[in-house]
Amino acid sequence: MINELETNVMIKQQSAAIELLFTHLTDKQEDVVKKRFGFEGPKMTFKAIGEIYGVSCERVRQIEAKSLRVIKNKIRTGKFKHCIFQTNNPLFT
Repeated sequence: MINELETNVMIKQQSAAIELLFTHLTDKQEDVVKKRFGFEGPKMTFKAIGEIYGVSCERVRQIEAKSLRVIKNKIRTGKFKHCIFQTNNPLFT
């Protein structure tokens, strides 16, 4: 059984790994992913993010899709195998 200390360590490892993965994205890609998944506040819609950047909902969806492909590729290449990811995390499914 996992105790509270182990849980806190795993959360910190996951947070550090996610921040490291974000370094492989452009600033806009990182911002879109953070806004879509609620990393820095409530989750935002494609439309809301599109209004911020002055682009269409479809363009925001494309930016998100490319960003998630980059992240998944980095995970699959093995650079982040040392990190523990929850299998139900929408970023990694």
